Amino acid sequence: MANWLLDKNIDFKNYYTDDRSHIKKATRVKNTIRKIKSKVDDLIRLGLIRKVGETKESKGTDMVSLFQFVPFTYLLLANVRSRSPEPEQSAYWIEQAYNIYQEILTADNAPTINVYYARLYKKLWEHGIFVECVLDPINEALMSDKEIKHVKELFYIVKTRSDDAEKAKLYHSLRNEALKELEPDARQRVLLLMKQDIEHNIISRARSLKYYEEALLRSKESPESLAVEGYCEQCKTYVAAVVNTMEYLDAISSLPEEPIIMICPTCGKDSLLIPKISY
Repeated sequence: MANWLLDKNIDFKNYYTDDRSHIKKATRVKNTIRKIKSKVDDLIRLGLIRKVGETKESKGTDMVSLFQFVPFTYLLLANVRSRSPEPEQSAYWIEQAYNIYQEILTADNAPTINVYYARLYKKLWEHGIFVECVLDPINEALMSDKEIKHVKELFYIVKTRSDDAEKAKLYHSLRNEALKELEPDARQRVLLLMKQDIEHNIISRARSLKYYEEALLRSKESPESLAVEGYCEQCKTYVAAVVNTMEYLDAISSLPEEPIIMICPTCGKDSLLIPKISY
């Protein structure tokens, strides 16, 4: 490969011109191999390829490594190709991306979270919002300045556009449907992961962190309990409380912009307004 790059690749060929033209071919090959190896190491670190064995090189007696692409690699490739300006090509690769997702998510011994996402993505696909909820966020992440340490960081990205209220409502509704279709034990496992993200978002906005921490301690006993914070119109202050996780998610899907009204644990009045933080 090093020899081929030095002979055919413009960047490598141009590198060894002018003041570098005197460098011997053997040294050029050695330097190129070093560069290739660093790039291969990057691909392994990112989870795009994996080493599957070794074999004797075709010319010589040294052993060379054999590598294999992983399903995530084909998923990213399909996603990139789905950006084609040709409608037929774009539609083909969008479907390929969806099929690869389902293949990964429904593999044998898949974790419970994958079972949930397989159902959710199927619903998003059937309702025509798979691209904007799954593929578009991946492209946004790839184009951003944020460092991606492993391809799996992109795998569970799913969200809806905040500027389209109807589609946001549809997304949240489909997400809740997928959750409710899970077996009780499986649903609790998924809710446990989801509530951690929701509560993390609430922590960053909490106005009375000390009391919210106490609500977190009360909610940790069950995945179906969620620590929240709201403003009590009667007490004229911020109050932390614990609500049912699934009921909270249902409230988001019904009227995403309106707060949840519940009984304040401090004054006992129906005056606690809980903001809905989308997830």
